Amino acid sequence: MSKILQKGKMYRPTDIVHRNAEPSVFVVEQYNHRVSKWLFTAGQFDFRLAAGEIDDMTIDIVNAGTGYTIGDQIIFPSPDLDIADPVQATAEVLTTTGSPGPIDTVLVTNIGNGYSGTTITSTDIESSGGGINGQVTYDLIEQWGDAGTVGIPGTPTSVTDDHFNFPTGVGHDLNHIYIADTLNNRFKIINTTTADVNNNIGTGGQGDNEFYRPAFIAFSNTGPTNRLIITDSFNHRVVRYDLTSVTNPVFIDVADAPVEGYHTPNGSMHSTIGSDFVYVSDLIKGRIAEYNGIAGNTPVFRGTPGTDSAIPSELFYPGQGHGNNESGGMGLQVFADTRNNEIKTIEDGGDFTNVNDQITPGTLGGQLYYPASTTGFEDTIHYNLVANTLNNRVDVFNESWNFQLSFGQP
Repeated sequence: MSKILQKGKMYRPTDIVHRNAEPSVFVVEQYNHRVSKWLFTAGQFDFRLAAGEIDDMTIDIVNAGTGYTIGDQIIFPSPDLDIADPVQATAEVLTTTGSPGPIDTVLVTNIGNGYSGTTITSTDIESSGGGINGQVTYDLIEQWGDAGTVGIPGTPTSVTDDHFNFPTGVGHDLNHIYIADTLNNRFKIINTTTADVNNNIGTGGQGDNEFYRPAFIAFSNTGPTNRLIITDSFNHRVVRYDLTSVTNPVFIDVADAPVEGYHTPNGSMHSTIGSDFVYVSDLIKGRIAEYNGIAGNTPVFRGTPGTDSAIPSELFYPGQGHGNNESGGMGLQVFADTRNNEIKTIEDGGDFTNVNDQITPGTLGGQLYYPASTTGFEDTIHYNLVANTLNNRVDVFNESWNFQLSFGQP
C-alpha cells in the first residue's frame, strides 16, 4: 500500500512566510517535498492545500454508488484525498473504461499538484468481482490541488513542472511565492492568484543562473528595483537577482563576500523597513554577515560560535527570519538560532538579544527542537510563527513571545 500524505501533517518544516492576502501562511515541508498553505481565520490556522508532485495514493471508499457515467459529480471526503479544501473536493467524471461500479479502494495516479494539472485517473483495484474493475478519469473542479511526494523527491521535467526535491526556503511578493527547490538546484516562482508555475530559475553549477543547494530567499530594496537575495549554500556565496519582472528575475551578480569567505551560507534576511540591512547566516562558522546596503559593500560579521544561552551573540547553526516589520519593532531582525533552540534578534548595526528566556528546548507546545525559521504578522494581536523543524509543526507566539498554539503535527 502506498504511503498517504495526509492534510495537516508536517515532516521537517524549514521555512514559513505570511501573506496579507486572504490572509494565508505558506510552510515549506522539506521532507514531504512540498509547500503547504494555511488560511488564518479567527485565531486559527486551517490547512488548505500543498504544492508538489505525487506518484500515487490509495483512497478508501471514495463513493458507494452503483457505477459512474460521464458528467457525474464525485466527492472526495477529507481526509482520504487531500485536494484543496480541508473538508472536501469535487470532481466530474470525464471518461470511464471497463465497468467501474462501486469504487471501494482506488489507486490515483499522476494527480499533479493542481497548479499545472487538474485531471486525475483512478483505477478500481478492489471490486465485488475481484481484480481491477476499470478506470475512471476525473476533472477536478477545484483548481488548487494535492501535493508533496510519496516519499520520493521529484526531478525537473520542464520549466513549469511541479516537482520539488527537498525544498528549503520560501519568499513572497504581492502575487507570487518563490521557493528554493534545493536538491533540484533551482528556485520556482508560483503565482498565488492564478496558481500557475510561472518559471524555474537556475540549474546545477557554479556560474551565472546556476546553483548548488540554494537554501533561503530574501527581498532587498537596494537600487532602482527590488532585489532577490539567495543563499547559494554549497557554492558558499550569496547571489542577487533583479526583480523588475517578478516572473523572470535577471541574474545581477554574486554579492561581496569576506576575505575568508563563507562556509555554507544559510539564512537570507532583509531588515525591510527604514533601512536596507541584509543579513546572511554563515551556518558552519556560527555567525551573521551584515550588509548595510548589499550593493558594493563588504559584510561585517557579528556573533561567534557557541552554545551559552546567557550570551545571545553565541550562535550554533543560525537559520532564517523574515523582516523587522514582523518583529513588532523597528530595526530588529528576528531569526532562528537553530541548534541552540532559540529565537534571537539582531539590531541593525548592533547587538543580539534572546526574544524570551522562557522558551526552552523540548517537544511540548512552545518548546523548540531545531527551529529553522520565523516570521510574524499583525492581526488583533501580533503573531510570531516559528517553523519548529524537528517537532514537525509550527508554533505560534504573541508579541511578547508567550506561546499561543501549534498547527501541523508529525
